[in-house]
Amino acid sequence: MMLFIGVLGYMKVLVFLLVCAISHSVSAWECGKYDRDKFSLETHYEYATEIFFGKVLEGRVNKSKKYESDMEFIVEPTLVLKGNLKTPVKLTTYSTPPYDPVALGYSYLIFLYGSNKVDYCGVFIETTDVDSREEFVDLSKRKDVYYAEYIRQILAIYESKNK
Repeated sequence: MMLFIGVLGYMKVLVFLLVCAISHSVSAWECGKYDRDKFSLETHYEYATEIFFGKVLEGRVNKSKKYESDMEFIVEPTLVLKGNLKTPVKLTTYSTPPYDPVALGYSYLIFLYGSNKVDYCGVFIETTDVDSREEFVDLSKRKDVYYAEYIRQILAIYESKNK
């Protein structure tokens, strides 16, 4: 009996060490209402307070914000689909994965949900420059870029809402 208890004790230690050796750190993100993978673009269009094409003018990483939106960037709206943005807007996001990277001089289609925070859950798509409705329509016709299907869907939603 004593031998069995001793072996059982060693087994517990062995299992503990095995779990510690093969486990690794993971991250999880709870999106709730704004989950970009769970909801259609039409639902996102409804939830978003501002939707616009914009070009990143400047940005910086705020190293003092360890667990918050540590990247701040200024975007010049070039075509507003929803909302009333007119001047450059300051947005925040995270500088580490799984968040989409932001690059200076690049253009994006951005959905905002009542704040100036861009995160993993919302819609944030890198595009080419779009300064007019005509360029928006032209972009929706392209077949050589990965985001063209998103643009076609958003154009259809935009046109149905703005008849």
